[in-house]
Amino acid sequence: MTLPANSISIPTFAPRIGIIIAISQTEQALITLLNPTTFVVGQIVKIVIPGPTRTTIVPGYDYGMPEINNMSGTVIQLFPGFPNSFLIDIDTRQFQAFTLPALPLQQYAQAVPTGEINSHLDGAWRNILPPV
Repeated sequence: MTLPANSISIPTFAPRIGIIIAISQTEQALITLLNPTTFVVGQIVKIVIPGPTRTTIVPGYDYGMPEINNMSGTVIQLFPGFPNSFLIDIDTRQFQAFTLPALPLQQYAQAVPTGEINSHLDGAWRNILPPV
């Protein structure tokens, strides 16, 4: 299917991806980001946990909680007093503990906004591309 000449085929929206620094082992996972979140309640977020890095120069440095990798959940609560944290509807009680690698890697654990509940569209609130 060919798109019309005046269409934008890959729009970029805010909220932005969040770099994860902590995930709780609870019935509803509490996720803490490096920076304040721009997610909204009801937004669907995919969790990306990088796999192990193994090279001849750098030994493996693993993030913890690989079980949550590529899982998606709905943001169910934000915390005004703690703007870097949000609660998501994924049960992580039986998962390994989340840990940060001892040395920085080229890819971070991320919370990626992927969708909205159809009854409202709040998260994709601003197209950040320049005008066409």
